[in-house]
Amino acid sequence: MLKNHEFNKTFNFFYPSRPIENVLSNITSSKIYKFLHELPKGGNLHLHELQVLNRHKFLEIVFNQDPEFNWLYICDKENNSDCIPDPSVCNCRPYFLKYFPKNPEKGWIRIKQSDWTIEKIVEKTTLINILNKLENKVYPTDSNGRWKVVYDYGVLDFYAEIAKYNKTRFDYIKSVLDVSLNENVQLLEFRTFNFGELFYVDLNLNQIPISADEELKMLRKLKNDYIKSNPKLIDFSFIISNMRHEGKKEIEKKLDKAIEFNSKFPDLVRGFDLEGEEDRGHSLNYLNECLIKGFNYSLNSSFKFYFHSVETNWPEDIIQTLENIYDAIILKTSRIGHGLGLIKLPWLYKYLISSQTPIEVCPASNQILGYVSDLRTHPAVNYYRSGIPIVIAGDDPGAFGYNELTVDYYLAYMSWGLNLMDLREIANNSIRFSSMSNENKIIGFQKFNLSWMNFIDKSYAKICRDKKENFSSELIFKEVIPNYGLASREQEINLYGSGFEMAICEDITCFFGEIKSSGEMVGIYHIKCMTPIIKIENSFKTVNFKILIGNITYQTQLNYTFLN
Repeated sequence: MLKNHEFNKTFNFFYPSRPIENVLSNITSSKIYKFLHELPKGGNLHLHELQVLNRHKFLEIVFNQDPEFNWLYICDKENNSDCIPDPSVCNCRPYFLKYFPKNPEKGWIRIKQSDWTIEKIVEKTTLINILNKLENKVYPTDSNGRWKVVYDYGVLDFYAEIAKYNKTRFDYIKSVLDVSLNENVQLLEFRTFNFGELFYVDLNLNQIPISADEELKMLRKLKNDYIKSNPKLIDFSFIISNMRHEGKKEIEKKLDKAIEFNSKFPDLVRGFDLEGEEDRGHSLNYLNECLIKGFNYSLNSSFKFYFHSVETNWPEDIIQTLENIYDAIILKTSRIGHGLGLIKLPWLYKYLISSQTPIEVCPASNQILGYVSDLRTHPAVNYYRSGIPIVIAGDDPGAFGYNELTVDYYLAYMSWGLNLMDLREIANNSIRFSSMSNENKIIGFQKFNLSWMNFIDKSYAKICRDKKENFSSELIFKEVIPNYGLASREQEINLYGSGFEMAICEDITCFFGEIKSSGEMVGIYHIKCMTPIIKIENSFKTVNFKILIGNITYQTQLNYTFLN
């Protein structure tokens, strides 16, 4: 009902077919969005750790902390395309944050003594805001142009330095968990670049490094303590990732670290991935030799590959990105990140269906980065209807500015012809295809199912309570199908029309002439009834059909014929 209302309201200006930077506030203020916000979503399996949290919310945490706010500086430089990006040095791309407990470096501006407000920082560093402020607009299908904006404005590097401070890092993680549970996301898997870069500040304001092992022990304690206090949470874990444009030695070194972390902390580190703009990075085929150690290790451990793959619009005779999917499959990737180009490779569907290899689908990210401008044409619905499992994920919600996984669920629900049971299956997939052990998946399903039952009960009660306010359509009865049948046996008949939302939470009785029969609402256009068994003397008997909803009887102009 809410979906139908939203469709009618937006038919001439359909939000999922418009650039998200222009319609986000319309989406998040809608009634269907509020409904989907409460929907249990299972897990968010494709997230880049420092790009998740609403940036305004995170800055509020930092601005209200002492002494962190006193240490907070910003790099405010005009873009210089000739330099090598380094967020630790203020000489390159604009807008980085960094803590200086003492001896600030030249060029950095102390936030506390400046006109830099939270609102101004968010406006300058969040992709949606940047796109809206550009004088020369980037076309919605220009993926190269939109990626260039991401890199030129340091969108993905913004938190990199302050998140190395242990208190800020752990406050960030806890805030992500809080807001995730608030929108009924119970499981998170983060792509992260590394462990072992954390520091704490001693009494002399010196930055003291924290080893990777110590950091992971702290994260393990944080997870155990958080779940104890918030038993609704199922799990969170990490997938180590590397930029795909880097050299083989760097990638091999990072993969070795990921394997080491998994061997020591399998409850936290579960796999490896390569990220970054796929059309411009190294192919998996080029990197095969340095990935083979991870492949061999994955055969007998909880460690797996989770590759970004075919995040592209290009055909394979122009750019070789589509070939990555073959190597990802050979390397036994557990999931496929984005998978947009798979639509051009239908001969792979049979394998992905039989192997049940899921696609991590990120609708909002795919749109804002220029891969799919009209989400009604997103290939994920084709995968899903073909039998390839999908999960819906957020990618970089905080950095890009849409902030919540509910946005992705709204876009998918409104664009792909999904119903509530489809959404439940997709949410179920996020637990089924998570990196957790089978034992922990059982616990995860128990927690998810409890959330789902609570959601259904609360939603039903709310709809019953609010239906007069939300649904005031006139009842129109169009046809009964079939409109004849044997008098000697029961038969299910279907009443079609509109305005049936007033039957929500009401008892329905169907009348064949004056004989009662039970009825049931199937949808706002459909009620089904069972015909009674009657005796007739002639070869047929035609009676008027009417319906009782609650305590109100509605006459129709429809008839039903009983046959002898």
